[in-house]
Amino acid sequence: MQTKLYIQDLKNIIDGETYSSIYSFFSNYEETTGKPKNDLIYLNYSNFDEVIVCFFDSLFDYLKNTGYYPNIQTHADFERCVEDFFIATAISSGNLGQLIKNKYHNINILNTGEFNNLIEEIKNIKFFFKDKYITKLFNKIRDELGSKIQQENEIFLCPYCQRNYVNIIQKDSLTIKPDLDHFYPKAKYPFLAATLDNLIPACQVCNSRLKKEIDFYKIKHLHPLKSTEKIFGKLKFLYLGNKNMYIKGKSTLSAEEQQYIKTFRIEEIYNTHTEVLEDILEKNKKYNHVKKHHILKTCPSMGMRTIKELVFHEYININEKKVPMSSLKKSLFKKIVAKNGNI
Repeated sequence: MQTKLYIQDLKNIIDGETYSSIYSFFSNYEETTGKPKNDLIYLNYSNFDEVIVCFFDSLFDYLKNTGYYPNIQTHADFERCVEDFFIATAISSGNLGQLIKNKYHNINILNTGEFNNLIEEIKNIKFFFKDKYITKLFNKIRDELGSKIQQENEIFLCPYCQRNYVNIIQKDSLTIKPDLDHFYPKAKYPFLAATLDNLIPACQVCNSRLKKEIDFYKIKHLHPLKSTEKIFGKLKFLYLGNKNMYIKGKSTLSAEEQQYIKTFRIEEIYNTHTEVLEDILEKNKKYNHVKKHHILKTCPSMGMRTIKELVFHEYININEKKVPMSSLKKSLFKKIVAKNGNI
């Protein structure tokens, strides 16, 4: 998401915090005081990977320049080890799994003391960025501006699935709002936790049950809020019989598009909504060519177009921002109604 209406409010949140410059290596995107620059907060999604590379290059140089790791930093895998340890360190407990430690056993045997100190230092650095970007900034942005920015961006349906509503309900003291998911997980990249383009209002099914902690930096997916990457405008659905619906031409989609469909189970989930198919088939059956001409004789002033729009109103006049599964509905309507000459 991005904002034009709440720039000053966002600035107030950022300026209202106290920052530390203990770890000042991320200078491309932070002031000397440790305050994040606007370049990071308003960073476009297309530049996320560049920032991640910059962060880990800077972190590696910082650790190397401390002089605390003279024996292990010469190993060819030291830089990759630093990145993997940072990403894998648990954001809540700071624990690092034994499996990832074992992966770099060859570095450990060079100097176990330095190896263990590296693990501790990376934990401290991750907690430092967690405190700044998650505890201080993201939590406040979510609580104070999240709903407002979502409404500004006119997001009514979960961007990941376009099936579930993510409406904001506010009545008296009650507020119900969707999860604010991080496209690149904050548990792995906390320095992107307050970047607006990384925030996506998502339904619980997509966020908690399907996406979970999949690393979209390493396993590329389309960004559902970017107009150049929206997949649902491309998807065409067909059906077999009166139950089985499927996506046409999946093999022609890009690798990222196919991965997106797989991660969010678009085909499987949409296929459960047989009520959409059944409704179109039933209406098409009831209001066939003969029936329409009978209505036209009874009410000649209506016209064939008016009859069609009355019968299939919800499929002809679809508001894609507000109608769930609009791509499914449009595809089936076009296929069934056009196929039978009722359009």
